[in-house]
Amino acid sequence: MSNRIERETGHQPRNNKQNVPTKRKTIILIDFLSSNCNKADETQGLEMLLLKKKFLLQLLGKTKWLLNRELKYQHFFPVEFMNDPEFVWNHIKKYGYGLKFASTQLKKDRDFVLKVVQQKGLELQYSDDDIRNDKEVVLAATKETGVSFGHASIALRYCKEFVLEVVRQNGMALLWAFKFRNDQEVVLTAVKQNGTVLRYVIFDSSRNSNWYETIALEAIKQNKKALQYVPKDLLQNRDFMLQALKLIFPEEFETSFSFDYSSKEIMMKIIQEFGFLLEFVSNELKCDREIVLSAVRSDGRSLKYASNDLKNDKEIALLAVQQDGWALAFVSSDLKGDKQVVLAAVNQQGHALEYASEELKNDREVVLSAVAQDGYSLRYSSNEMKKDRQVVLTAVKQSCVAMGNADDELKNDEEIWYEAIKQDLSCFRNVSTKLLCDKSFLLKAAKFGRNTLLQYTPKEITDDHEFMVKLREEIKRSGFVSEYNEQLYHERMEYLYYGVYLGTIRNH
Repeated sequence: MSNRIERETGHQPRNNKQNVPTKRKTIILIDFLSSNCNKADETQGLEMLLLKKKFLLQLLGKTKWLLNRELKYQHFFPVEFMNDPEFVWNHIKKYGYGLKFASTQLKKDRDFVLKVVQQKGLELQYSDDDIRNDKEVVLAATKETGVSFGHASIALRYCKEFVLEVVRQNGMALLWAFKFRNDQEVVLTAVKQNGTVLRYVIFDSSRNSNWYETIALEAIKQNKKALQYVPKDLLQNRDFMLQALKLIFPEEFETSFSFDYSSKEIMMKIIQEFGFLLEFVSNELKCDREIVLSAVRSDGRSLKYASNDLKNDKEIALLAVQQDGWALAFVSSDLKGDKQVVLAAVNQQGHALEYASEELKNDREVVLSAVAQDGYSLRYSSNEMKKDRQVVLTAVKQSCVAMGNADDELKNDEEIWYEAIKQDLSCFRNVSTKLLCDKSFLLKAAKFGRNTLLQYTPKEITDDHEFMVKLREEIKRSGFVSEYNEQLYHERMEYLYYGVYLGTIRNH
């Protein structure tokens, strides 16, 4: 195949027939099979390879981006997701938290926050101040969980009309309505919605005893479990107890005219549900094995009021600590040295290790069980166990606070500190100076340490400009930014996702 190119020449030959100037045309043939053609093919081939590589990188970047959107983030959202409402919303739905790591723009988005708090009320605490003063948003949050009322603006928490509206839909909000916890109208409204909030009602015999009894009975009517929050004065008042029992056990006590703590027949029925009342029964019943067994099944700590003989009863002790590990505090000295009893206790409540015998505080199986349930219980273990790397690592994985109780030698263990920091970034404040001066450790910790790491980095390190550039670059590579920035977003997309084009998927 050939290509013909025509060009004009400057020659004007004489025409014998006509004295008219003519133009001569030259035809140039190019052979595509020549070396020049090969160069063109090579260029075209290279372009195709580059195009193919770009396509594959786009595919890889898109896949990576989609996979990263499904991850659980503990300490921050990477810049590519922190301003993405769909991502933040899905993370909150799946894991129960996330607004804290979102951009300021999303925290100020009223409609978005309203949607979030309807799903997870406690996220209110991370919203903008103006939103926490928004009645509709606060009502939605407290409807989901009363505890969120503690994050409403002070103005709303001190407004009686609004507080009444809040406790009417969720009585637990009374916990944070400090100003009105002794207000009869507010309290009555709250206990009618949730009787167990009686625990937050202030009882003052000199100020509100005239209406507190009414409040307590209303609470019990709504939820019989409220009985456990009634002050001892009223629990020992037989007239009050009779009224309460008529509400709780109407069939058994409807026609009763009196109540007696020393009656086994009466107490056997009551103690099955309210073991804590063992405190008020007669000494004779405190020695009654059947009564005590029933009590500890419903309230392990009621063992405190059993006779000494029954505190040394292994069956009773096991039932008590299985119901509440703290009951180990009340078993006999002999049983505090019984491995089966102690294991049952620490599996239920790690802190129960405090009451175990010294021998069992040095038992690896017991201590591992305790710290796996509550890392902080490491503080009650023997010095030998605090030197055990596996024990300390297990404790730290459960609670980074445990690191404070580890042996000094292990406080320089990088792996253990990584686990601690993963749990809680505030643990940086306790990292040894030796590790904070270790540049290798700092670079590794940067991936989840973000700016918190910089707060505790020694001056001798921060003065090293070249290293600090590297450290900040590592933090940047982790995706952390203190605030969303479009430029940083694009840099991150280019660096980690090969500049993938997301089209309409991106939602900012």
